[in-house]
Amino acid sequence: MKTTTTLFFAGALCLGVLATACGPTTPRTTLSNLPQSSVSVIDPSWEKANEIVMSSLNEGGSLAALSIPVLRAPSLESSWGKPSVETSPQGFYRLTYEDPNRPFERLLIYGSPKPFPRPIAPPKILSEEMVNGGLGTVEKTQRWQSTTVLGQTVPWYIESTGGGADGEYFSTVGIRLTGPDDRVGYYRLVIETITGQAPARFSKVGW
Repeated sequence: MKTTTTLFFAGALCLGVLATACGPTTPRTTLSNLPQSSVSVIDPSWEKANEIVMSSLNEGGSLAALSIPVLRAPSLESSWGKPSVETSPQGFYRLTYEDPNRPFERLLIYGSPKPFPRPIAPPKILSEEMVNGGLGTVEKTQRWQSTTVLGQTVPWYIESTGGGADGEYFSTVGIRLTGPDDRVGYYRLVIETITGQAPARFSKVGW
């Protein structure tokens, strides 16, 4: 069985599972930088697209210079403050919103000028559980779940069950959206949480 590597994020998308780490400015762990033994590959094309996005992102840059409309989370911006911004010469971006009062509560928005490949199936979930009196790794299948993003029904899945220095991670598949100016972009959303905020936080995004 193949497995995946990165940090979303942390997370980007699709074009976008994480290849660098996720945090306020340096995002922490997400799907693609988990240890190779920790998660099953969904689809090589999905993984590759995410890695391309993640590897090209750098802190800062101009969101106004992007060819795609910038998807944001206005309500989180009002309560949590401005997100950290990363962009790339290829036209990708990532916004990272973090709760200043609670660790492990974040929303990451990945934007791309190109469509994300459609994952074939959600990955299997690996978690540490007691097995026959000892701690062992248990592999479980999962089904697609769904949320509503700007009127669209969007599938999402569990990226990671978290633990230690990270919360749980939840990711949508790629989303095609048309902005108020009729420009089209492609997006992936990632939630980190320890308070059960998936899928409600996915619906926080808007223009």
